[in-house]
Amino acid sequence: MVLQHNRRTIGNAKIRLDGTGEREFKKQLTLYLRQNLNTNTQKVIKNFKFRNSKSDVLIQLADMIAGSLRRYFDHSTTDWNIYRKIIKHREEDTWEFQ
Repeated sequence: MVLQHNRRTIGNAKIRLDGTGEREFKKQLTLYLRQNLNTNTQKVIKNFKFRNSKSDVLIQLADMIAGSLRRYFDHSTTDWNIYRKIIKHREEDTWEFQ
């Protein structure tokens, strides 16, 4: 959704996704994203790769941020509000889904 509705602010992105799943799934997802995001007038994705989170610190960081946001919205821990305060000043646009 972020890549699809980026208001032309994202171009030639290098996408890295945590994943060690089935080869066919990876192939189909890559094809789907390229076909649905890249057009004749805008190339959103330059390249797309799957990475193992155990060996990629940026994937680990993304997992930590996602986990912090989940805690905030779910109130799943007693310190749910602390994590959001730490990263709030870095947010550019937030979408809340029901």
